[in-house]
Amino acid sequence: MRAKYTQDLISGRTTISVKTCSEAINYMGEIYGFIKDNGLEVKMTTDFYRVNFTIRGFEELQEKIPAIMKFIRTVQNGDYKP
Repeated sequence: MRAKYTQDLISGRTTISVKTCSEAINYMGEIYGFIKDNGLEVKMTTDFYRVNFTIRGFEELQEKIPAIMKFIRTVQNGDYKP
């Protein structure tokens, strides 16, 4: 799993791109719940080998980074069971 944070310095537009293997599809219930609970604008794309979640926002997204990283760590550590 890889997460990349970028921010446009002129407009303040922020993007977090999370790339993972297709196994993430097994966690869609947990992922959807996390997205809904945190009010994130997320686009998911997949080619059945990789899954990419793109989270977009502005300055308010910076406050969500700790929660996003905690969720990623929880999934990586196997604390969520599909």
